[in-house]
Amino acid sequence: MYRKNGSYFNQGFTLIELMLVIALIGVISALSFSSITNYNQKQQLDTASTDVSNAFQIAKSRAINGVVNINGSKACTTPLIGYRVSIEKDASTYKIVMICGPSNDNPQEYHPVATYSIDKYNAQFDSSNIGNKFQFDFDGSVYFATSGNPSPLTSPLSITISETGSSFKSVINICNDGRVLEGQSC
Repeated sequence: MYRKNGSYFNQGFTLIELMLVIALIGVISALSFSSITNYNQKQQLDTASTDVSNAFQIAKSRAINGVVNINGSKACTTPLIGYRVSIEKDASTYKIVMICGPSNDNPQEYHPVATYSIDKYNAQFDSSNIGNKFQFDFDGSVYFATSGNPSPLTSPLSITISETGSSFKSVINICNDGRVLEGQSC
């Protein structure tokens, strides 16, 4: 500041004022970066959970509607039993498989429909879900197995998906009446 015509006036900011503004911008940036990172992780997990839930809905719908075509051609030579969703051993892959029943001399047939991965979302299935098989039959009934042949689902089961390297988790519940609920209880 200097004097001109008997009054004082400012020529700009002092060094202390500039340093305070820069420090304040740094604190606000650090807080917002953390929030944005958490938001992105949560969004990726929600997307992975929705994709898995949709796969279950697709399997259920195809089973109830008796869909026997894969890519436009008939796959079953025997009657359709249903569709199975299985969670694979690598903890990030799941498959939809069409199951056609044994009849006369024909054994049971398994036809892969689709294989998906939640790895692209940096997510994985909980270790308790690995190897699980959920089967939707043409009559709407639900079966479950960890190994061997599936048996009727008598109580709801949860599928847990977690974000790799974070504490975020998402839960999909398969109800014994066939409903697939994302983030809700049966």
